[in-house]
Amino acid sequence: MPAWLAARGAFLTEPKLESVGKYRILSKIGQGAMGEVHRALDPVLKRQVAIKTLSSLHAIDDDLVHRFQREAQSAAGLNHPNIITVYDFGEERGVFYLVMELLDGSDLKDLLVRRAITELPAQLDIMEQVAEGLAFAHRHGVIHRDLKPANLRVLPSGRVKIMDFGLARMQTSEMTRTGTVLGTPNYMAPEQVRGERADTRSDVFSLGAVFYELVSGRKAFHAESLHGILFKVLEEQPIPVLQAAATLPSALAALIERSLQKNPEDRFQDAGEMRAAVRAVREAAASGSSDATMVFGQGRSGPPAGTAAATVINPRPAIVTGATALDLSRIPAASATGAPTLSGQAPTKVAYTQEVPPRPSRMPVILGATALVVVLGVAGGWMAKDRWFRVPCRSMKRPRRPKKNHRRRNNRVTNGSSSTPTRCSRAKCTTWQFPSTKSI
Repeated sequence: MPAWLAARGAFLTEPKLESVGKYRILSKIGQGAMGEVHRALDPVLKRQVAIKTLSSLHAIDDDLVHRFQREAQSAAGLNHPNIITVYDFGEERGVFYLVMELLDGSDLKDLLVRRAITELPAQLDIMEQVAEGLAFAHRHGVIHRDLKPANLRVLPSGRVKIMDFGLARMQTSEMTRTGTVLGTPNYMAPEQVRGERADTRSDVFSLGAVFYELVSGRKAFHAESLHGILFKVLEEQPIPVLQAAATLPSALAALIERSLQKNPEDRFQDAGEMRAAVRAVREAAASGSSDATMVFGQGRSGPPAGTAAATVINPRPAIVTGATALDLSRIPAASATGAPTLSGQAPTKVAYTQEVPPRPSRMPVILGATALVVVLGVAGGWMAKDRWFRVPCRSMKRPRRPKKNHRRRNNRVTNGSSSTPTRCSRAKCTTWQFPSTKSI
């Protein structure tokens, strides 16, 4: 590159973006080979968006800018739940920008580094969503050309979004120049490494490399240098996926190996065929089939060399309707050993006869209650005996209050009456009443 061109590029990268178009830049999210990604605010709709700007080194190439603009327009026409939504595209003060929806969550690359996705159902769910979104793009004639874990976003809800259509190309477009290598080396198809025209089968190869890493935890093509990676992509087969992940279903291993064939004719012809195969594997895994295989789509030249013919297995029984369904003789009798269990052992037999325990006697309860009543009665009588037997007779008159001039006798004041107690006049009353006295 000429010195003046490098100086011009360095000069263009110095200013810090504060706004682009009507959008106000809030912070920088990341940086890629084509440019930077920023978090920005849309002042009209009051929402945050993601803005990808084209780097100054690429912006000085008019042909590349024209290609980027046309390809961004093609990506903006894709409206699918598994594809990031493109809102706007423009240019201001020499800065080309692409406005997209701002996504939460984490990239699949970060999740793979943390080993956060280890369960097969979660892996199959991600595979099916990515294949579904890519199949939609292929139906509309858009080829991604840069599928990799860093371009797949897993939202907190579990939905997966395909991002970064910056290298996307319409199938009818002639903008790709022969000899131009675009993509990420570890996930590029052999024809992309050779600089040939990429098509839907190139995306299938890249997606197969992503699936390989998802289930095994290692890259399908890895080397210490860039040239070593490109050589392996062109000439060598990856380590068998069953060797890297021994517990993987054989049907899923066959799916991944078919996607990574060197010859494009031996792969799935588009993401639609790959999505159908992923769904078949997922249904087989959900039904409990341990070794289910299915026809993946033979492509244009049949199955790849060394691949055994697949057989379709339908684990679902035939559905019976009408009066035939009421015929109990059609139901097979249960075997003596019972139905098999998940552990492979005979089911536990349950005895339906149960010994009835004798009814407990109520005599202890009755005796206890009787004793309690007796004790309460005796205690109550003992506490109330004074009231029952020592209550003064109500027929006797209360003595009058002594007068002031009464005589004092033995420290007592009397009303002139005798100190001898008198008996109640009632016949059966035994109460004795003393004369009224008051201590002084």
